Amino acid sequence: MLHYHVWFNLKPGVEEAQGLEAVSSFLARLAATGESAGYSLLKNNGAPPKSRLPMYHALVEFSGFGQLGAAMRMQSERGIHNGGHGRIVEVVCDFHVEIFTSIVTPNDKFPAGVIGAYACEI
Repeated sequence: MLHYHVWFNLKPGVEEAQGLEAVSSFLARLAATGESAGYSLLKNNGAPPKSRLPMYHALVEFSGFGQLGAAMRMQSERGIHNGGHGRIVEVVCDFHVEIFTSIVTPNDKFPAGVIGAYACEI
């Protein structure tokens, strides 16, 4: 699973409801059409100087590099300044993108609850 993280702020003068509606509508369409595996839209509870991250965080999930690449190609064909993505460009600033890959840890090899059930006895 790939996790496409976008941290961002809204441009000055953009109301929160308006800006987040543009972002959530676009992400919901990606998920509904199968261009992504799902998404979460989050708000940072910290503020400067405690947090150096932007106010909002969009986490978009992709099944792998194939799905991510296909979604990027389709968006490129539509144009980054057109449609739903164009609406995002109009309301978002200070964005930073990172892509993370899910990793397997030793705990992932055991059924849920097995490790926790015995951890206190070790």
